[in-house]
Amino acid sequence: MKKKLRKIVIENIEYVYAMDRKNLEREISILTVRVYLKKRKQTPLIIEFKTIIVDYYGGNVLNSGIYLQNDANEIEEININEPQIIRRLILSGLKNGWTGYNEIGIQDGILYLNELGYNTNIIYFCDV
Repeated sequence: MKKKLRKIVIENIEYVYAMDRKNLEREISILTVRVYLKKRKQTPLIIEFKTIIVDYYGGNVLNSGIYLQNDANEIEEININEPQIIRRLILSGLKNGWTGYNEIGIQDGILYLNELGYNTNIIYFCDV
């Protein structure tokens, strides 16, 4: 099955992105977001969200939406499919050194959400 690339424009720069989800054993799910500068697929920003599985049908809870507390102590629904969340993740990637022309390795999506001010304790999976 071919993955559909979605388009987003941030500060007059066009990006495309795709998402992939896989469920592993031990109730773990990985949602991967790959972002590229348009026409520049050699150096993607790759963000992986490794979470516990709460919903066996939907898999990764960030793919269907989950309520998380933000820094203002407000409850906010986070769904990685929403363009405003993708925009914030891309801006975080740029802040963390990705330019679209360089490789920075796989980024931890949970840390990105923490940097954006969300409490991720209810979805966090820790390798032991």
